[in-house]
Amino acid sequence: MGRGGRDHARSHPSDTGDLIGRFRRASRAQAAEAFPAWSRATPKVRHNASRRIGDGILARRDELDRLLSREEGKTLAEGIGETALVMHDTRRPGCRRGTGPTAGTSRVSLPT
Repeated sequence: MGRGGRDHARSHPSDTGDLIGRFRRASRAQAAEAFPAWSRATPKVRHNASRRIGDGILARRDELDRLLSREEGKTLAEGIGETALVMHDTRRPGCRRGTGPTAGTSRVSLPT
């Protein structure tokens, strides 16, 4: 991910020896740097980005169902449900139409 951020490791909650994966979380500075462009993006641009994320989740759904189950210590059925919920959220009608509670928002302050 480049500069900044912190590395994190995720393990199964009841078997900490079961390493699920490593990832880098963006730093506050990285988020602040990216935010102005995102805040100026049109609802259509945001929807298209959200849709691409949903498409990526769908393409790896079986893998993600199992990873979510392991990461959270849930049953496979609960992992499947979480994946489905995230995919649904990436296709919300408000994103597509540019309506909803934040559609008209062009600037939002980041918490300090």
